Amino acid sequence: LEELQTSKQGLETKKQEISQLIQKADEKRRAYSGQEKKYQSLVREIDRNKETHMKTLDELRDRAEQLQNLLQKLQREEISLPFTIVPLDDKKGSLPWPLAGRVVTLFGDSRHRRFNTVTHHNGIEISPQKDTVVKAVHMGQVAYADYFEGYGYLVIIDHGFSYISIYGHLSSEFLVKKGDF
Repeated sequence: LEELQTSKQGLETKKQEISQLIQKADEKRRAYSGQEKKYQSLVREIDRNKETHMKTLDELRDRAEQLQNLLQKLQREEISLPFTIVPLDDKKGSLPWPLAGRVVTLFGDSRHRRFNTVTHHNGIEISPQKDTVVKAVHMGQVAYADYFEGYGYLVIIDHGFSYISIYGHLSSEFLVKKGDF
């Protein structure tokens, strides 16, 4: 009888342990289920953001191609400058900045921290101070001064010898027009 009583107590203890283990397993299952929902939501958000980013990249590629076509068209046009041209090669490293401000995008390839995608920048972007006048980095003739989709208000200056400079995302107030020097 004593052995039976001891076995019954052992059985009750085991039942309690099993009940506690089941309870802990249920708690962990609920916690993991909540984490899974959170991660699934995060994955969906990342997919949406990546899709938006990829669409933006496609649009930028289209705009860049359009700009390249415009540049090729402008290069086919003959210009004659009323002054002696100093080649930009001679000025390399000593050209002035077009405006004062903080450089926010560097030339070359950059990797997006969140989406791990690479974007190539053919120029730099400068965050200007308010109401700053953008100046040409070298003498030349204004080949284009108008709105250009994807680049905003845009000025292209032909410096001769197949050198050009491009100034985009400007305010709508131009101080120059096509043909000005």
